[in-house]
Amino acid sequence: MGSIPTIHVTFNYTTWFCILFIVASYIRRYPKPWFDNCRLWFWAMICSLILSVLSILAGSWCTEKTGIIVVYSLVKDCHKIFAVTNAITSFMFFRNLKFTYSPAINWISSSVFGIFLFHTSSEAMRQWIWSDICMCTIAFNRPYLIWHSLLCIVGIFVAGLLIDKTRHYIAQGIKLILHISNIYVKKS
Repeated sequence: MGSIPTIHVTFNYTTWFCILFIVASYIRRYPKPWFDNCRLWFWAMICSLILSVLSILAGSWCTEKTGIIVVYSLVKDCHKIFAVTNAITSFMFFRNLKFTYSPAINWISSSVFGIFLFHTSSEAMRQWIWSDICMCTIAFNRPYLIWHSLLCIVGIFVAGLLIDKTRHYIAQGIKLILHISNIYVKKS
């Protein structure tokens, strides 16, 4: 049975990524004037974020009343409806902002996908980072939760950035060594 009782297609990572691909393809292929309305997408993003927070609060209330854990059920994974709406509305808002060229932003952004892969590659990696290193479950009911969360997020981002940049520079070094050895072999 699917995620929605009347639709017998399981909505998992693959199906949601296909939906995101179709939406992104439509946006790219058939641009509409309202796609460029920054104010519209700002408010759509804010509304989507508010609905996400409200779904968490409602889920928390339902969990408290029924004992069935549904706290993050609509936002927990990338294939949940509010995760998708947050992604689309945020993308549409930020694509319409006019940023000036910045070498620092480009240097950091070139590693964002590597950082994403680094900390979402497996359940074991997520367990190690968030439970063993950051100890998020211990900090959950503490007064310093917000500071702990911010420091963990920034720390993991910086660690991922350093790992990805190190990988990049090692790959460049290997490429240079292969290029030099290729030149040497051709001269011999």
